[in-house]
This record gives sequence, structure tokens and C-alpha cells, in this order.
Amino acid sequence: MSSYSSPEAMFPLNELPPDEILLVFLNLNVFDLSNAARTSKRFLYLVHTVQTRIVGTECSALSEKAAALEVNRDERKKQAYRGAKRAGNYRPAAVVRRALERMRAPPSLAFLFHTTRGDRGGTSWYQEPPSAAESLLPRDCAILSAACPDVQANSGGLVESESGVGVLLASFDRDRTTFLPFHIGSGVDDDSDDESGSDSSSDDGSGREDEQSKRRKGSDEIQQLIDRLDDAKSATADSCWKIIFVYVSGSTTLDPDTVLARVQDANPNCIIAGGVSSGGHVRLFSSGQDDDAEQSGDEQKRSPESIAKAKKVLGKRTVRQLRVLITKMIERARSGKGESNIDEFVLNNIDLTKEDISKESLVDIAISLGFGQQISASPHDGIDLKHVESGIFGVAIGGDGVPVSAVVSRGCRSVISGDVAPQASTWTVSDAAVLRPGQVGHPFYRGDPAGGNESFHVINRVKNRETGEEMDSIDFVLQNRAEFVGMKRNGGDGFDLTMLQSYNVATGQLMLIEMATRPDDAAHRGEIRDHRGSQIDLFNLDGQACIEDVGIKLERLKELVAGKRLLAGLMFSCNGRGPGKSFLINEEMCDANAWHNRFPSVPLLGFYAGGEIGPRAMAGNMDIFQRGNSSLQGFTAVFVLFVVPKIEMGGFSIDDGPENVDEFMRERKGSCA
Repeated sequence: MSSYSSPEAMFPLNELPPDEILLVFLNLNVFDLSNAARTSKRFLYLVHTVQTRIVGTECSALSEKAAALEVNRDERKKQAYRGAKRAGNYRPAAVVRRALERMRAPPSLAFLFHTTRGDRGGTSWYQEPPSAAESLLPRDCAILSAACPDVQANSGGLVESESGVGVLLASFDRDRTTFLPFHIGSGVDDDSDDESGSDSSSDDGSGREDEQSKRRKGSDEIQQLIDRLDDAKSATADSCWKIIFVYVSGSTTLDPDTVLARVQDANPNCIIAGGVSSGGHVRLFSSGQDDDAEQSGDEQKRSPESIAKAKKVLGKRTVRQLRVLITKMIERARSGKGESNIDEFVLNNIDLTKEDISKESLVDIAISLGFGQQISASPHDGIDLKHVESGIFGVAIGGDGVPVSAVVSRGCRSVISGDVAPQASTWTVSDAAVLRPGQVGHPFYRGDPAGGNESFHVINRVKNRETGEEMDSIDFVLQNRAEFVGMKRNGGDGFDLTMLQSYNVATGQLMLIEMATRPDDAAHRGEIRDHRGSQIDLFNLDGQACIEDVGIKLERLKELVAGKRLLAGLMFSCNGRGPGKSFLINEEMCDANAWHNRFPSVPLLGFYAGGEIGPRAMAGNMDIFQRGNSSLQGFTAVFVLFVVPKIEMGGFSIDDGPENVDEFMRERKGSCA
């Protein structure tokens, strides 16, 4: 008999040194680690160390078909598993459960994609109520789901679009990450059932609002979202949002392009990514978001329950983060954007320069400054998985604990050189100007201050650097029958692509919208440079170019992530690029297959969209990681990637002595008070 079967021969795990226990814990999943953490204070401390300091960010992704194949692994040789041609009847909760089994830390963000084909559940859900999957996830886990005709999945070694559901779970450092879910533009007015005393000044006599009133109401709703994003920034030590996932569904009352432009302009360093879906769900953290909370004034905000929630949220912040938060709240109060009833004497007597100021004192100061209305930035209570049929919804993620990048591919071929990724053009702009809002000739100006907010570049003439030939820009475009215009400033990286619309040429001049929301252009917002001297190229959409361009971008990605860990990715592809062959691309799931050929072991999930949201597509850019300048575009593939440094165990020094463990427990107890 083996000595391992004897209880006397078993070695207590708690007697091992910390580095060896950590190696054991690194091979356990979140369920086993949760059980281990319950056994002793030391193990709780070490589990926390594994999940925050060592593992950090991690992802787990699984599709319905891949999960079914795992469950039926023993039956695969017989081809007897349920749903050999389709995924079968594997429910979302079961897929979430199996994805959780692959994680070592509780997820803080969950993406779900579910099909709307046939009788598979419509936009409401797929096969079962959402609570079944939601109940498996932590209460402070942000959830965003998209209903779509086809889910695309690279997981478990499969590249397929037959699954009815796909799941990607991500865990971030909660002390350095902020989430803010949102839903706007649904057209549902919470005050619509008020009795007849409502103001009818915006009614045109036929029961319909005039266009100016609608635009003003929409502008107010967009501004409220921007204000919420701005308010929530102060709940983290980081100054900007890293990524905002945005889905557009149904007949929204807001113009998606306007929403994206204004949110991007307010957050120029942020990635905005997503697509047009058939609906979906978003877990809204109701604290601080419902209308009653805003309307009830101090009584609601200063209630014991509200203060308790605020303390719970603030207790999870570090002292440094609390100092940053309070500093920003004071600045907002003095600028008139914060709480209006805070006495100036109180503001002037808050002293953050003291080194020995306690965390409890900082929490009390933040609450006295009205932190109760900012709880939505750090969700813990009041959850609601909202079913969305129409509107613009998503989740913003901020903080320095979010290792996210974006890559965008379209696939256009230069009419001039024939290249897919040209580095230069022989043609330059010789005469150009800038047309600002309100000026005569502006294509979107209608005499309404709410319209025509974009500046335009007017390209008058172009010149060939090699031959000296010069011609009118409209003739240049029309003679070459171009679909896209590419502009590259001197010293720039790649050509910014603009799909030609009627307004670009309607005035008899080539007019291109100013792309002022890219981070490196932020310094020029007030002083827009015209395009004289910039290189100009013309492009047409090409099926083979689409295949080549995504290959070029992913090969470049392999170079950039060498020595790092590419954990997982999300992909939002045009429904004209798959899943089946199209009139332009004679290849099934070309983007997903291109990914699998280069990253076969890295999961990638997403959906085929009716329009993709991401940084503006470019041609020939060597720096493929893009941020800012996001828009709703077509025939692109938008990749959102989670990339982290490789784990080096030798770089960690763990002191799990009684003093450190007791200090950890005191901090933990204080944050949960």
C-alpha cells in the first residue's frame, strides 16, 4: 500500500513555505481557492496575493460548442455527442460555470454573446432566463451581453459560428479598476405618465416634438453620460477611462455618431469599441443612478443606508486613491460642478498635506463632500441586469489596472500604387483650408446652434511630387473612381481612411471631417492645421485586400506581444465579412481563421455586427495599437486585446508573517465595515 494513503504520512499544507504554497495555489481554480481561503487567515492572505499580485489580470473564454465537446470528450470518437453539427442544447449558465472553472480570481467583467437565429431565444436571452447565468457571477461583476444573428468564437481549438452562446470572463485588480455601465437613448421617458400639467412648449401642435427640441433632449442625455463618466473618474487614482464598450440596438433616439464623437472628445485617450447588435443586456448598478436618488436631495443622499454604502465603496480604496478622490471633489465643488451646499469654510479647512491622516478620516471627508452620488463608479449593491431592445448601452472601464489595446483592420487597396499597406504616396495636397462650424459652405450647418459642430478640411488641389502634375481634388477623386480617401500628415504613421459620402463632394470641393479626437491631435483642437503638404492616396475596398490586411495587422501583433502574455481578445466584425462567404470575400470566417492561424491557443470571441465601433481604420500604419478617434464604421474587424507581462515568480517576495497577515485582516475588516 502506498504511504500516501495513510493519514499519518500526509504533510500539512499549512507547514509549507509561502513560495511553495503559492505554486500550489496557482494550479487551483477560483472555486478551490475560495475554499482554501476559508481555512485560515494565512491562506486568505496568500490567496489574495495570488489573485492580485501574481495572477493580476486573467481571462477565460468558452463557446457553447467548445463546452459541449469538453463535456462529451469521451464520446467524440463515436461522434455521438449531442449537436455534432451544431452546438446542441448547452445552456449559458453551464458555459459560464465551465469558464469560471478555468479562472483563479473572481471575474470583475463578463461578456456574453447569444444568437437570435430561429427559435433560439430572440433578443431576450438564449434558452434560459438571464438570472441563471447572472447568479454564478459576483455581485460586483459588470455584465454586458449582445444578441446577434451569429456568434463568432475561437476557443478550445475550434473556429466556429455555430454556437448559440459564447462567454468571455475577465478579472482585473479591483483596487485599481473602475466600472461604469450605462444605457441611454431608449426613447423611454420616466416622466411620460405624468398628468396633464407637463410643459407642451416643445410640441408642434400635432403631438410631435419639433426637431430642435429632440436634438436638445438628446444632447442633454449625452451630456449626462459624459458628466457621469467625468464624476466617476474621481473614484480612481487614474485620470482617464481606458476603454468604453458601446453597443447600439434598435431604433435609438440618439445619433450614434454624435454620441461617439462627444464621448470621445471628452475622453481623447480612451478606446471606444463595440458594434450594432440586435439587443442585449447590461448589469446596471442602481446605486446613484435612479431618478429618485437625484430628486430626493439631501434626505436620500445623507440617509444611513446611503452612507453605509459609500463607506463600503470607499473602504476598498487605498489612502493615495482617497487623497486623489478628495482633491478632485474639492476642485469640482469650487468650480460649481460638485455639491453646491458645501460651505466654503469647510473646503478651506480640509488639509490633505498631513502625512499621518488616517484612512478612516479620509473616508469621512469624502462622505462629507457628497460621495454618496458617486457610488455608481464602484458597484457593490443594487444590481439589475437590464434587458435592452433599443438604445445605446455598454460599460466603461478605467484605472491603471486595465491592460487593453485595440487593433482595427479594413482592407483597402491603393488605386495609385496597388498596395494594401502603402507607406507613402506620390501625391500631396498643394492647396487646402479649414472650414469651421457656422462658416458659409459648411455642409452640416442648418442655422441651428445644435447642428454642424464638425470642422472640415477643404482639399482644393493636389500635386504629384515626381512628375509635378497638379490637378483639382474633385477631378483627382472622380477620375480614379475612389471609394476612400487616405490622408497622411508629414511624420505621421499610416493613412487615415475616410469613406466618401455625398457631402464630401456635394459642394464641388473635396471636404473631409477633421479627426480631432486622436490623442496626438489633442493639442491642435483649438488651432486646427490645414492639410497643405500632407500626402493623399485613394483606395477601393477589395476582398483579397481584406484578407491580406488582417494578416498584416496580426503578424505585426505577433511582433509587438513577443515576450508578453496575450490573454484573450474580443472581435467585432462586419456581417459582410462572415461568417459565410460574401460577394467580396470568398472565405468563411476570414478574420477568425486569420487569428487562429497565428494565435491558435488564445481565445477570441465576438459577434458579426451591423456596423462596427472602433478607432478609425487606417492603411499602412506600423503602430497598429490604436486609441481615440473612434467612430461607427463599416466592413472592418475591430480587435480588443488583453495583453499583460509574463509572470516571473522569482520577482515576488512574500512575507506571510503574523504581523503582515494581521495587518491585512485589519484592512480587510475595515473595508467591509
